[in-house]
Amino acid sequence: MMIKLRRLEEKDLDRFLEIRNSSREFLHDNREFRIGETISWFRESERIYYVIESDGVFVGYFRTSKWNLSNGSVWIGADIHPNYRRKGIATKSYNLFMSQLGKMGFTHFLLEVFVFNKAAYELYHKLGFKDMRSNETTRGISVIMEKVI
Repeated sequence: MMIKLRRLEEKDLDRFLEIRNSSREFLHDNREFRIGETISWFRESERIYYVIESDGVFVGYFRTSKWNLSNGSVWIGADIHPNYRRKGIATKSYNLFMSQLGKMGFTHFLLEVFVFNKAAYELYHKLGFKDMRSNETTRGISVIMEKVI
């Protein structure tokens, strides 16, 4: 399996939206979005997204926020299309992504996961993330996790 990461572009938004909407049960904002509002959002967003390609197929994406190079921290998260889950893609992608961010000076990775998303929660532990604190939300309990490299 060959994993490639690249910046999300406007031409990717149909597939991005398909993956995002198929993963919305695990997101804080679980509304289903349409392409018109997604294009507007993309043009105005300050977040940086990266496409995850496995053997040339757009299978998921990383989202990033709260970049802070002065302390080396960045918030990250990923969504993988349901047809490509549980195949090792997320593990390989996270390792590659954190390695690339590490070369840019980022050493402190943070994320949030709902505890009902057991597969992701277990994956993050396998990747070396540690629980920091939990939050009670209207959608359930989430855990803030961190990894320092």
